[in-house]
Amino acid sequence: MNYQDMKDADRAARAAKTAVSNDIITEKSAAEQFAREYGDQLRYCRSARQWFLWNGVIWARDERGGAYHWAGQLSSRLGEDQNAATRKNLGRAAFANGVEKFAQHDPRLVMTADDWNGDPMLLGTPGGT
Repeated sequence: MNYQDMKDADRAARAAKTAVSNDIITEKSAAEQFAREYGDQLRYCRSARQWFLWNGVIWARDERGGAYHWAGQLSSRLGEDQNAATRKNLGRAAFANGVEKFAQHDPRLVMTADDWNGDPMLLGTPGGT
């Protein structure tokens, strides 16, 4: 995913803003929101200890920190309608780190090396052959 695609995804996520499932915003509740919003675009590989982004063809390593960026963007969005103290907390790097850390353990996002190679008879090409 290139930078422009990331900006477009940010815009789309802001447009589709939805509330967290409870009225108290925690790193865990924000991570659940993160998984709902970005679950079709992100995977965390426990074997590689790295995020992967879907670029439309393959899962590519997130070498530019897109997952962390999106965690920070989500944290900022969740704080838009909050009081100043809550906005300050949600805007901290530590909060975004916590969101990303919880997301790394969300079953909807987690993969291992074995998951990438689920069918040994398929070659790693777009058509599978």
